[in-house]
Amino acid sequence: GRLTYSEMDQPLLVDKTSAQTVLGRRLESCWTAWRNLNSYLKCAICLLVYYSIAMIGYSQSERWSTLDIIYFSTITLTTVGYGDIAPKTTGGKLTTIILIYSGILLVGSLLADIFETIFDAHEGVFLEELKEIRREAPPIDD
Repeated sequence: GRLTYSEMDQPLLVDKTSAQTVLGRRLESCWTAWRNLNSYLKCAICLLVYYSIAMIGYSQSERWSTLDIIYFSTITLTTVGYGDIAPKTTGGKLTTIILIYSGILLVGSLLADIFETIFDAHEGVFLEELKEIRREAPPIDD
């Protein structure tokens, strides 16, 4: 029942396809759950993650107060950029880079959700207006 030394040296063979399938199913299930969340809840979660990254990054690298972290993160997210405070350490600068890119993704995602909600709510009206425009438009000669 005991493994010999040579048996323990052998690589463990794992079926790569089944591992990828399981991972794929889990990711798909997480993505589906995320897409089905209320837009306001998604927004709150994204902002919580955004400010958590800021809190961890700036409190460790810049030693800023909580108010300064929230203030700087907010003016970075909204692209106001007053310039009155700025990170001076490498860690603070890296945190800022992460916040800038995640802020772009956050705002883009939220805008997409807002426009999708508006379109879904008024889809029938949009389609009727489009049909009306097409009826009134002169034919295009080739």
